Amino acid sequence: MTQKTTGFPNYGADAMREELFKLHLEELRLLTNFNEESRMAEAVHQEIVEAQAILDKEEATRTQVTRGLSKTHEQLQLAFLNEQATLSSLQAKVEAQKKEFADARTQLKTLNDAEVKMTRLTREVSIQEANYRKYSENLEQARIDHALETDRISNISVVQAATFPIKAVRPRKLLNLALGLFLGIFGAIGLAFFSEYLDHSIKTPEEAEERLQLPALASIPRVRANRISPMSKRRQDKTGDRIWDIPARIRQYYEVLGEQLLLSSNGSTEKLRVFAVVSCHRGEGVSTVATNLSTWLAQRGKGDVLLVDANTAHPSVHRIFKRKLSPGLVDVLENGQSNGDAILDSPVQKLHILSAGNAKVNLSQIFDSDRFTKQLDSMKKPYHFVVIDLPAVSQTSIVPRLASLCDGVIIVVEAERLRWEVVQRMKERLVKAQADVLGVVLNKRRFPIPSWLYRTL
Repeated sequence: MTQKTTGFPNYGADAMREELFKLHLEELRLLTNFNEESRMAEAVHQEIVEAQAILDKEEATRTQVTRGLSKTHEQLQLAFLNEQATLSSLQAKVEAQKKEFADARTQLKTLNDAEVKMTRLTREVSIQEANYRKYSENLEQARIDHALETDRISNISVVQAATFPIKAVRPRKLLNLALGLFLGIFGAIGLAFFSEYLDHSIKTPEEAEERLQLPALASIPRVRANRISPMSKRRQDKTGDRIWDIPARIRQYYEVLGEQLLLSSNGSTEKLRVFAVVSCHRGEGVSTVATNLSTWLAQRGKGDVLLVDANTAHPSVHRIFKRKLSPGLVDVLENGQSNGDAILDSPVQKLHILSAGNAKVNLSQIFDSDRFTKQLDSMKKPYHFVVIDLPAVSQTSIVPRLASLCDGVIIVVEAERLRWEVVQRMKERLVKAQADVLGVVLNKRRFPIPSWLYRTL
C-alpha cells in the first residue's frame, strides 16, 4: 500500500438519498388526495422504509487505497542477497581456517610426542651414565682386590666367617610394652593430680561451699537450650499464642534454685522480695539465670514478678523476650519517667519486664542511692517478687552498693572458668557493702563422665 485517502463521497448513498427525498414528496402528494390506509399511500410508505434501511447500511464517506511496488522491500531484498554472498565467502574462510587448525594440531601432537620421547631418552642416558660410573668403580675395586690377593700385599686373613645370631638381642618388646603401660598409667594419674592441684577453678557445688563458705543454691549444667523460649506449636494458650517456658532439661535445676531461695527466708515469702543476680565477669550467664528464675517465680502463681535489666552497658533481657529496649531503667532513673510507661508485658503470664533503656551509659553516672531506693520501694508494692539483672562486678564499682539495697544477692559462677580466689574477693566486696549474699549458683557445669556414673559414685 503506497497511498490511503479517506473522506471520498459515497455517490451511491447520495443517489439513494435523492430517491428517498422524491418518495417523501410523492407520499406528501398522495396524502393530500388520499388517506393513509389507501393502497398507493401504503406502497409509497413501504418503499420509503426499505430505502431508509438500505441508506442506513451505507457509509457516508469511503476510503481509497492505492497499492504499488515497495522500494523498501526491494532494498532489503538486495541487501539480503549481498549478505548471503558475504556469508558464503566467510563460510569458505571458516572451512579453510578449520583445515589449517587441524594441520597445526597434528604438528603440535607430533612435537609433543617427540618431546616425550626426547625426555625418555635423556633419562635413559642419565641412567646409563650412572651405571657406567658404578660399573667402572666396581671394576677398579675388583682389580685392586685381585692385585692385593695375587701379590699378598695384605697380611689380614679371615679366620672364621661371620654368622647371624639365632635370637635378636634388641629390642625386648614385652619388657618395653610393660614399662610403657606402667609409665603411661601412673604418669597419666600423676599428671591428672598435678593439674588438679594447679587448677583453682570451681568445678562442683561442694568446692563452691568449701572455698567460698556459701551454700550452693543450684548446679546448672551446660546445655545448648539454656534459656526460656517458645515451646512446640502443640502447646498454646487460650489466645492461640505459643507458650514460653524453661527448657525441660534444666527446669528441675531452677525449681531447686527457687525452693532454696524460699527456704533461705525461713519459708516466709514476704521477707525476701527483691533478688539481685550478679557475677564476677561478663559472660557467666547472669541474664539467663535471672530470666529463668523470674519465669519460675511467675509460674508459681503467688503474684506478679518483675524482671529488671540493670546491665545498661550490655543489655540482653529485651532480646530474649523480643521486646523494645526503650524506655527503660535509664529513662526512669535519669529523666524521672514513671514505671507504667517503661514496664512491659512478657509472653509469660504474670511476668513483666523493665529493660535497661536505649542509652548505653555507665550505671554509676545516673546512680543515686535515695532515688534507686525509692524506685525499689515503688516496685515492691505491685509485684510479689523483683529480680534484678546486675552488671558484672568487674565492669563497674557501683554493683556492691546496688546489691546492698536488695533483699538478697545470688552469685553466678561459671564452672571451670575463674579461680576461686577471684570469686572470694567479689564476695568480700559484697559483704563489705553489707549485701545479704544468699548463695552461689554454679552455672554451665560440665560432666566429663555420664550422669549415671556420677550418681553411682
